[in-house]
Amino acid sequence: MPVIEKLEKFDYLKLLEAYELKHKKRLKPVQRRKNSVVKVPENITCPQCSAPSTYLYANNGGKGQYCCKVCDCHFSQKNRFLKEAVIKCPHCLKTLERIKERKDFYVYKCKNNQCTYYTQKLSQMTKLEKERFKQDPQAFKVRYIFREFDLDFDPLAKESPVQPKIGSSTLPLNLTQYPWAKFRKTKSGVKLHLRLVFMDKDSVYPDQMVITPAHEHDRNQLEVLVDDQEAMYVSSTVAMLTMNVLIE
Repeated sequence: MPVIEKLEKFDYLKLLEAYELKHKKRLKPVQRRKNSVVKVPENITCPQCSAPSTYLYANNGGKGQYCCKVCDCHFSQKNRFLKEAVIKCPHCLKTLERIKERKDFYVYKCKNNQCTYYTQKLSQMTKLEKERFKQDPQAFKVRYIFREFDLDFDPLAKESPVQPKIGSSTLPLNLTQYPWAKFRKTKSGVKLHLRLVFMDKDSVYPDQMVITPAHEHDRNQLEVLVDDQEAMYVSSTVAMLTMNVLIE
């Protein structure tokens, strides 16, 4: 699993007090031009010091990046989490880079060429594989990959007005590295089947999980997941929770 480090948080009010003591004057909010086309949303705050939007600049001409006048934090709506915590490779402790955003999960990759995971994968290649790697590096998974699942529990609540989603969560994989995970002609994949136990609205926990090749139909797992005669089951194979899955 990756190493997750939470970054130090600041209080913008204390930072404003420190600024006033040092400079003998208050740090004023951002003065915006009346005819300015670029707007900073009023509900946005700094992820590092929680300063309100009045202290935030639109830093790159309306393309979504902001700068906090109080703590000088640069961020966007997409990388807010990276300003609150850092996900690092467990092999080299370098920060992982988010390379893909999917509906239910994010994909992070270690791009450090000195990473022991990367160098070991390269050393295990045959001469023929190394020649192919030079021509088509995308055909090989030689870097550490981490997938963070970010799904919502609320639609599964009994009193929720939103109906539970019925379906499966499929994780695509490289065909060369994972030929056993049959999915399609051009790619491999695995499917996550999960059984959740609902005690009440705020008490939901995963009870049983089955991972199969992606071509496996959902109905084939009912014998495994439906095994309690006294329980009431709702048919759903969606992994509706925030979880981390790592396949090496």
